[in-house]
This record gives sequence, structure tokens and C-alpha cells, in this order.
Amino acid sequence: MDKRKQQSSRIRERRLRRKYQRNIKIAIVISLILGLAAGFAAGRVTAPRTASSDVADVAPTATSLAETAAPTDVGALAPAETDEPAATQTAQPTAVPTASATETPAVESTEVPTAEPTATQETNALSLDDLEGGQVVSATLLPTVAPSAAPTEAPAEAEVEEVVVPFGETQEISVEINSDGTLHQDGDTQATETLNFSVRVLRYLTPEYYQENYSTVYALKGNEAGVEFELLLNDYMGDAEINAGNLLPTALETADGTVIQGYVLTATEISVSTLTVETNVPVNGYKRFDYSEDVGDIAYLTITVPDGSGGTVKYMFEVGDPIRPTPTPAPTTSYSTLQSGSTGSSVMRLQERLIELGYLDDTADGNFGSNTEAAVRAAQADFGMEETGVADHDFQVQLYEGE
Repeated sequence: MDKRKQQSSRIRERRLRRKYQRNIKIAIVISLILGLAAGFAAGRVTAPRTASSDVADVAPTATSLAETAAPTDVGALAPAETDEPAATQTAQPTAVPTASATETPAVESTEVPTAEPTATQETNALSLDDLEGGQVVSATLLPTVAPSAAPTEAPAEAEVEEVVVPFGETQEISVEINSDGTLHQDGDTQATETLNFSVRVLRYLTPEYYQENYSTVYALKGNEAGVEFELLLNDYMGDAEINAGNLLPTALETADGTVIQGYVLTATEISVSTLTVETNVPVNGYKRFDYSEDVGDIAYLTITVPDGSGGTVKYMFEVGDPIRPTPTPAPTTSYSTLQSGSTGSSVMRLQERLIELGYLDDTADGNFGSNTEAAVRAAQADFGMEETGVADHDFQVQLYEGE
């Protein structure tokens, strides 16, 4: 029986030795891995140093780890071989020290991770709360958020000077053009030349105007409208083709500030034709747009150009009253001259009108006799006409159409 106890005790001792030897080896391996990883991370984050100094500063050697992790005498981890009963022999395991490393990627096994931390992510200390059978029970790796960049202020908008031009008045507008005839913008490096225009608004053309003048020629939509203006290029001595549509940015605006871009500038009221100008030759230009009853009538034709100092000037031309269709006068009737001896329906109508107004006390029989002549003389006297007794065109106009 004693031999069996001794044999069982020896078996337990061997098992304890193997267990603690395995734990010591695992602790040494993990310590080496953490030390190497910490040194690698420190070399990536801080100023470059030699590999040997990194290992020396950050991680202890394998020998020192082994010395601190467990006694060098492995036999001290297990009970000594004695003849005492196994029940009285108690093993005292030593605590496995915890290891910490800064700026190290998360470790889920004993393999060395190859991923490098990103520039915008820092790693907190890796804590190994417990070791059981050589496995890491918990490991914490928390990313930290990089500080956001300070907000940048939006560039200040260029100042816009508004100049209101009363309807019918002429306004001088100056623009700078490049050597190729295009509008000069801030930052352009070409040689420039200043052009001087004279602008005057003439008419505001409504959809009714277009319907009246063009509906028999074009298939109109019914919302065509536009503004007619006069344009004069003053004393230009260059040879570039001056296209006003490219040099004078033009729009339309209502009284409440609603902006309507409309179409390009044209040289005619309705068809598309480029508005080019020659020096000292006034031309009429047109800015067409789609009229909307929801928006209502426009109030201004606007031209916005650089002022030469980084800002802009918006010229607001009042467009005046809308041009509505001219009422069509009633057709004028041509009356034949009626006099003594005339007969027919025209005479009968004349007699009826004279009877209606109280000048003739007779029947309308269609025969122009002495009674009808006397009635005509009486009416001519009241109308302030010469008393001829002849019902000419002017007399009949007054008789039938006069108030």
C-alpha cells in the first residue's frame, strides 16, 4: 500500500512539474513577444534608434524574464520526494506575473501580429488579466480618436455694388477684355483692354406682344417675353469681334428679388442671332425669357461686371411698363352720299335714324324727298355742319356714330 501511495505521489509530482514548466515557458515566450512588439512599436512612433537599444530599453532579456517569472530551481515548484503520505504533501504554485506593453496591437494568440498601427490611431496598454493553460483570457486594445482639424473660415464673398438706372436713362458700363476678346477675370494673365458701353432699356415685351406680332409666323408657346435695349460700343480701336452676350452677363429680376436667367442676348426680338456690335454704331438687343404668372412681371434688366478691384457692380435697369397689345380699332364704314332723288335701303336707313332722333316726321319709304332733305338740314345745323341738305360721309358718321 505504501508503495502505491509513493507511486501516486510521484505521478502527481511529475504532472505538477510538467504543468509549471509549461507555464514558465509560456510566460517566457509571451514576455519575449511583448517585448519585441513594444520595441517595434516604439521604433515606429519615436525617433529612430538602434535595434539593440530598443530591445534593451523596452523588453527584458529572456533570461531576466525567466528569473522574475519563477525560481530557477524547478524542483521547488513541487513537493520533495519523501516517504510521507501524499495527502500531507502540498504544492505551492507561484503566481505568474502579468506583463504590460504600450502602443502594441491586440494579441489574441502567441503569434506576432504583422499589422502596423495607422497614423491616426494610438493603442492603449495591453493588459493580460489572467493566463490559463497558456491562453490570453482578456486583452484590451482601445483606439483613440485623432483630434479634428480646426474649422477654416469660408472666404468672404466679393462685395456687390448695386446701381439702379431709371427707365429710359443711359448708363455707361466699362469692362476689361483679354487680347482674344474674352471677358477678363481675376487671375487672367493676358494683356487687357477696356471697353466702354452705353446701355439704355427701351421696352418690356410681354407674351401678348409676341402673340400679336409673331403667332402667325411661329408656333409660340404663349409665354414668350423679353426686354429690348439699346447698346452702343464707344470708340473701340481694336480688331477683335465684340460679342455683347459674352461680355455683359445679363439677367432679369422681379421687384421682390427673384432672379430669372433667361436666354442669351440676341439681335432680334424672337429668332436666335448673336448680338455683335461695332464701334460707335448703336444696335438694339433683346433678352428673352419664359414669362410665368406665378412669378409675375419683371422690374429690372441687370448687368453684372467686375469693378476692377475684386468686387462687382450690378447695374439694375428699370424696364418700365409692359408693352401690351394695341387695341384694334373698329373698322371704319364708308358711307355713300345720299341726296334728293336717291332711293334704296341706304335712304330707308337714313330716314329711320332721322325719325329716331326726332328730325323727320314721316315714314321711312326709301325715297329721298323734300321732307328728308329738310330733316338733314336740321340735323346738320345741330351738328355744326354746313346746311347743304346732302347726307355725305361725314354727316352720316356723325349721325350714326356720334354721341
